[in-house]
Amino acid sequence: MLLRDFYTIDQLAVSEEGKLEAHVTLNTNHEIYNGHFPGQPILPGVCLIEMVRGIVAGHLQQSLFFQGADQIKFMNIVDPQLTDHLTFKLSLEEQDGAYQVHNEARAGEITCFKMKGTFLAE
Repeated sequence: MLLRDFYTIDQLAVSEEGKLEAHVTLNTNHEIYNGHFPGQPILPGVCLIEMVRGIVAGHLQQSLFFQGADQIKFMNIVDPQLTDHLTFKLSLEEQDGAYQVHNEARAGEITCFKMKGTFLAE
C-alpha cells in the first residue's frame, strides 16, 4: 500500500459528545513527496481524505471505504518541510449503515482541510 507509514496517529480522544480529535504526525521522508512535488513537496489532498478514513476506521475498529463527499475544501497547502503535525476534529453519525463524517484538519492554528463525507463499512 502506497500510504504505509505515511502518518502515525499519536493520540485519539473521544469527547462525551462522541466527537473525535486525532493528533497525527506525518512521515516527512515518505516517498510520495518525491512526486508531489519534486523539490517543493506538499501533502496531497487525496491523502488527507485517506487519513480521515483511517482515523474513523481505527476508532470504529472496522474497514471502511470512501463513498463520496458533499463538501471538500482544501483551504491551505500543507508543506511537510514546515509542519509535520496535524489535528483532525471529526464528528460522525451513523445513518443506514453509512457513516456521515464532518472533519476539520489544522496544521497548528491554520485550517487546511474541511470535509463532509460518507464512508461505508466493507
